[in-house]
Amino acid sequence: MRLLATLIGLPLMLAAPGAAAEPEALPRDIRLEHSLALPDSGDPRLEFTLRLPYERLVFERGETGFVARLRIACRAERRSDREEAALLLNDEVRVADFAASRERGQRFEREFALALGPGDWQVETLIYRRGEQRPWRDRFPLTVPDLAPGALFLQGPRWREGRGSGQVTPPFFFADPWRIAEDASSFADGDAAALAVGCEVLNWGERPLTGELLLSLESRRGDLVHYARRPLALAPGRQFCEWELPLAQLGMGVYKLELELVAGEQRRQLRGRLDVGLAQAAFGREWERTLALLQPLASGDERAALAAAPPSMRRQAWREFWERRAAAETPADNPALTAFCERISEANLRFGAGQRDGYLSDRGQVLLERGAPDRVEQLEDERNFRQLEYWYYLAAGLVYVFEDRHGAGDFLLLRVMNA
Repeated sequence: MRLLATLIGLPLMLAAPGAAAEPEALPRDIRLEHSLALPDSGDPRLEFTLRLPYERLVFERGETGFVARLRIACRAERRSDREEAALLLNDEVRVADFAASRERGQRFEREFALALGPGDWQVETLIYRRGEQRPWRDRFPLTVPDLAPGALFLQGPRWREGRGSGQVTPPFFFADPWRIAEDASSFADGDAAALAVGCEVLNWGERPLTGELLLSLESRRGDLVHYARRPLALAPGRQFCEWELPLAQLGMGVYKLELELVAGEQRRQLRGRLDVGLAQAAFGREWERTLALLQPLASGDERAALAAAPPSMRRQAWREFWERRAAAETPADNPALTAFCERISEANLRFGAGQRDGYLSDRGQVLLERGAPDRVEQLEDERNFRQLEYWYYLAAGLVYVFEDRHGAGDFLLLRVMNA
């Protein structure tokens, strides 16, 4: 494999030539991590790492072998004065034959960075594939601190490395979720996994400070499920702090995690979301909720058998359900279960509203049953003050029509039509 890249600095809005289609949200199997690096000297840098499965690329026959072309456009705009920073990357991925482009587990990886001054920024990244007019988009707000002498900063959070501990997404302020765990199949079986979160405290002053660090974890319903506080003696320089989180107490769903650093009159906060899949509680106190996930997939007999399983046999019954859907040649690597876990996480990320998790919404239920649609269209019915969303499943010849009657983003299934 050979990677070719060209870096071009652009002062204005970035777009691929001729691309007028509305961007779509970044799929969950594409990892775009970003972190704000605060160096001891020089400007802060917003650093990106992109990991994209080969299955998402469009390979074409080249002069030798096959090639997939990719364009990455990144732009940041400061809200106070509209100052912009931007870059454009053109990449190629080359393989010897088409079979090599379809091998499971292969990923394209790319690192890039933007230098940003202090202030509040809006950052947007667009990813274009050859042959696809609709790009993927990632957007988030970012606060870059003023690196003045004597200031105090908080970076993180970061997950401890190791099996079942998940993967870091952006330090400082961010919009992406944190997920536990990357090992979806073992995590879906409820295996115990240690979960630790850490952050870095930076004392830019010349004298020591005293303060305290507060950590809280809330459910979507606003229930406080974990709280911890720790006094700190902050010598000049960097200090790393870490907590264990009570994984056994966390049920499936989305949580809000907040870190707050207080030192005299200085106060710094970090906020983010933690996306928990099927943890140990899924086979205990949340067993009925786990069974509800299978409503779009399981037959009546299968649901009845699972519901009747005694607590000691629930994990085995769960495994057997998914083994029947696994390819015979890959029982250990169950793509059906992996895809199902991804769909739960995707639904919770995109379709959650109020106190309800996204997988329980109408769009979430369709996503669990059929996966991502081939095409999505949104129309606004100005006469009736409503929005319509069409999901096209071309192979099945079906179109799902969802309606948002109140403009709150809660789309209800209106009808299913033949494509």
